[in-house]
Amino acid sequence: MTLLVKLRVVPPAPWGGIIRLFSNMDLLKEHLTDEVKLKIESKYKDRISVNRSRDNGTGDNLKYYVLSMFPYPSGALHMGHVRVYTISDTLARYHALTGKQVFQPMGWDGFGLPAENAAHENAIDPAQWTRENIAAMKQQMEGFGCQFNWESELATCEPAYYKWTQALFLDMYRAGLVYRKEAFVNWDPVDKTVLADEQVDSEGRSWRSGAKVERRTLSQWFVRTTQLAKDLYDGLSDPLLEDWKDIVYLQRHWIGEPNGVSFDLELEPAVGTNVSPAAGGGGSNFLNVWLAEERIELIGNQAGTFIGVKSGHFLVKNKSEGSAVVGFVRNPFTRCRIPILVSDCIEYDAGREEKLCLASDGPEETKLSRQHGLDVDSNNRGDYSKQWSKEEICTFAQKSRIGGYPVSSKLRDWLISRQRYWGTPIPMVHCGSYG
Repeated sequence: MTLLVKLRVVPPAPWGGIIRLFSNMDLLKEHLTDEVKLKIESKYKDRISVNRSRDNGTGDNLKYYVLSMFPYPSGALHMGHVRVYTISDTLARYHALTGKQVFQPMGWDGFGLPAENAAHENAIDPAQWTRENIAAMKQQMEGFGCQFNWESELATCEPAYYKWTQALFLDMYRAGLVYRKEAFVNWDPVDKTVLADEQVDSEGRSWRSGAKVERRTLSQWFVRTTQLAKDLYDGLSDPLLEDWKDIVYLQRHWIGEPNGVSFDLELEPAVGTNVSPAAGGGGSNFLNVWLAEERIELIGNQAGTFIGVKSGHFLVKNKSEGSAVVGFVRNPFTRCRIPILVSDCIEYDAGREEKLCLASDGPEETKLSRQHGLDVDSNNRGDYSKQWSKEEICTFAQKSRIGGYPVSSKLRDWLISRQRYWGTPIPMVHCGSYG
C-alpha cells in the first residue's frame, strides 16, 4: 500500500510550488527499514541532484550557499564530522527540494603541525601523508551519503588555493600592515615551533605539547593589529552583529578596550648583560611599554624614573650576577636613559610584564628609586626642555613607527610566522645583495 502526500510550498517554487512525497505505509511505523530508506532515496535523488549543480540551465532559480567548516585530514572521520555534515546536508537537501540552486562545496584544511609531526614519525613527506588521508576520508564521506559539490573540491595545501592567501599577505605588506623583525618569541621545544601568546597557558606551557615554553630571539613576520585595535573594537558594535553576541563577547575580550597607547623604546644593555641588537623599530632591542590614556604625557614631559619588569621577564634572563639594573631604554622624546629594574611588587597593567614608573607612583616605586640611587625629584628629564602634548606624542610615535595608536594593555601585534615546513609559504625572497 502506498501513501501520496502533497505539500504546498510558500512562497511557490519555480517548478510549481507543490512537493509530492511518495512513500509506502511503512513510514507510519516507529522505525524506517533500510528498504524504505533506499526507496525514498532513489525517488528523490535525481530531483535533488538537478538543483545541486551550479550550471543546470535554470539560471533564474534562487541560489543557496551552504558552507560547513572544512575538516582537517587526520585520516578518519569521527562522530563530530558526521554531526556537522549531516546538519549542513539537511539544509542543502531541503533548499534543493524547494527548487533553489544549491551549492555545498567540500574542501580540506590541509596544512598544519599535526600532519608534519605525523609525517616525520612515519618517515614520509607531509604532502603524501595529507593526500592519502584526504582520499580515505573522501571515500568515507561518500559512503554516508552527503551530497557535496565534489567538482569544486579544494585543499588548502594546494598552490591553486594558497596563492590567494599569499596575495592577501602581499596586499597587507604593500599597505604597511605586515612587517618583519627580530623578536623574542615563545618557543615550544617539543613541537619545535613558535607559539602565539594565546597558545601559552597561565603556567607558561604550550597548549598542544604541554612543554615549558622557552623565550628565543628569531626573525618573525607580524601583522599590525595594534594599529587597528580601535577600529576592530568599535566595529563590534555594528548592528549587523546583533545575532553574534557570543562571538562579539570573545572578540571584545581578546582585543580589549583601547584605553591607552603602547611605545617601542630602544634598549641599551647594562654592563654584563646580553641584549642582542636588531635593526628597525620594535625588534629584539626594543622594549614595548604601554601607558594608560591619562599617563601618555608622562613619557614626553616627566620621562619616568625607571622601567619596572617582572622577575619572569625575558630581559631578566640576560641580567648578570649581582647586577641591580637589567638594562636601559632610550626615551624617544627626551632622549634620556631610563634604567630597567626588577620588581614583582609593582602593580602592573593587565597582560603586561613591564611598566614605566615614577618615584611618586607609590611606596614601592619610591623605595626602588632610593635603593638604586635614582634621583627621585628630577623624574629623569635630562636637559630636554620641549613640552609635548598628548597628540604630539602619538603623532611622533606613529611617524617613527614605534607605536602611538590606541590599544589595550594586553593586545600585541599578531605574530604569524611559524618555524615549520608544512604551512603556507610566505611569498617573500630574502637576498643577501638586495634584501
